[in-house]
Amino acid sequence: MLPRHLEKLTRKGFTEPKQSSRPFEIALRFRHALLQEAAYRSLPKEQRAQMHERLALWFAQRPESAADELVGYHLEQAHRYRTELGPEDDHGRALARQAAERLAAAAQRALNRGDRPAQVNLLSRSLELLPVEDAARLELLPELGTTLTSMGDFARAEVVLAEAIVAAANDAPAGARARIARADLRATSGAESFPSLRREAERAIRVLQKLGDDVGLAKGWAFLAWNDHVQGHEVAAQEEWERSIEHARRAGRRWDEIEGLTQLVWIAVWGPTPRVDALRRCEQNLEAVKGHPGLEAPLLGALSCLRALEGRFDDARALVARRAETLHELGLALEEAWASWSAGWVELLAGDAAAAEGVLRPSYERLEEAGATGYLQIVGSHLAQAVCMQGRFEEAERLALLVEHLDPTSVAEVADARRARAKAVARLGRTDEGERLARAAVALIDRTEFLIDRADARMDLAEVLLVAGRSHEAAQVLEKALHLHEDKGNLVSAERARALLTELER
Repeated sequence: MLPRHLEKLTRKGFTEPKQSSRPFEIALRFRHALLQEAAYRSLPKEQRAQMHERLALWFAQRPESAADELVGYHLEQAHRYRTELGPEDDHGRALARQAAERLAAAAQRALNRGDRPAQVNLLSRSLELLPVEDAARLELLPELGTTLTSMGDFARAEVVLAEAIVAAANDAPAGARARIARADLRATSGAESFPSLRREAERAIRVLQKLGDDVGLAKGWAFLAWNDHVQGHEVAAQEEWERSIEHARRAGRRWDEIEGLTQLVWIAVWGPTPRVDALRRCEQNLEAVKGHPGLEAPLLGALSCLRALEGRFDDARALVARRAETLHELGLALEEAWASWSAGWVELLAGDAAAAEGVLRPSYERLEEAGATGYLQIVGSHLAQAVCMQGRFEEAERLALLVEHLDPTSVAEVADARRARAKAVARLGRTDEGERLARAAVALIDRTEFLIDRADARMDLAEVLLVAGRSHEAAQVLEKALHLHEDKGNLVSAERARALLTELER
């Protein structure tokens, strides 16, 4: 016999009395209490299975968004106990399918609120309940692989996506989605170069276009957009993100839509969009995702960079701290480490190289340990700048060379590292080599639409020329840098360029 307070609730399918004021959270506590009761643990497995089915029915009648996870859990438990009693029958298979559907729906809600560890847990459990050849399973595998990639679990992501590609041999849309997810994984881990991965993604997109698969197309265009953004092709990246967003909206994929909108903000931050316009777009998007920490975090990073351009460094640091705290609370260790690049950039712009290194060094080491080569190069290029600014020129040269070689096709990061190396070797007395490297960095970054980086590359070239004693040429380069800073609205760097020009005119 169950205790009275449990027996009462387990009768008649767990339907709440019409006048009941029992809140939903009490029902959640009840579920926990139920599973701890000695009387429950002493029940035969058949009765436990029946009880979990009734609990699932009761929770299914609730309108709260948490119901999917709770219904899925109880159906999952009912299925487990039934399979322990004997071979799976039609009813057991139906329980498994219903549980998998509910857990998958809960996983999507977890993603929409930015809780990727919960999404991985729910997706993994859903997949375990589905037959290997099941069509629903083929759709969920790429989702799990993508989330594992974002969390830095590259080894498991590779296994999951390899399984997805093999299992989807006769399912064109599922196979195309899986190949896009694998391309994203290999770009993040640095296992393969962007050009070959881009070709694979483009082939997958052609397949998905013929099938009208909005979910897959949202992912595919997002991958191409990220590729173009890394290369500094901001106009092309913006068009591709807008395509991704449109497909995400059609598919009802809120997370993918917001991710695209967030990336459009980052394009506005680093591209030719004036600061005031980028700020307006960032604030609008922050308002749209208020109350969803996982969606707010990257926008907080973008806003911190924009505040730094205004010279509001205390505000920028507060935003950086909020983002780091949010990512830590969500368990997104890889993203927290990678996001440090913008925190370090804020400190570099503020002129505090030691603080920049304090932020970037631990993240660089974590990313190196994780094997996240794509992210490592971004953090490493800024770390090389911080080390150089502190006068450790030999170390800066070594670090910059390492960063350049991680992925020679990553234009902005190679250019940033080369700028740091140019300044370091010039300070070490090799001014001709320093000038050659600085001019090569300017030529490389000028292939992009990264306005801030193009201006900064000229500031560094001017520094090298000043070390070589060629102040007239340095002034000409600074004039060009100043115009770019003013076009962007970089108040801090524009003021520094003016001050240097005034000093050179004396």
